[in-house]
Amino acid sequence: MPRPSNVNDRYRTMRTGRIVSKAQIEGLITAAEMKQREATAVEFDRMMAKRLRRTRFSKGHILSVVKYMPHIRRCRRRGRVPRSVPKKVMATVFALALV
Repeated sequence: MPRPSNVNDRYRTMRTGRIVSKAQIEGLITAAEMKQREATAVEFDRMMAKRLRRTRFSKGHILSVVKYMPHIRRCRRRGRVPRSVPKKVMATVFALALV
């Protein structure tokens, strides 16, 4: 058989014209399969929510935090508020519980 000119040509002869969805091919699903699908969907939603809550820091931002850490530690030992430190750096220091 010659190779089809279009990649999708091979599916035209499979007599799938009346099939609307994948469920028609598989048949009706049972209650156990439905519970399994719901559990999988809930687990996937939980994983995606966790991934969206995760804060990512760039390498340059982490390097700036490292740069300011000695000054922040000295000020904390003396009981003073560290001045001249960017707010974003201080927010990262508290978010990562570095002090």
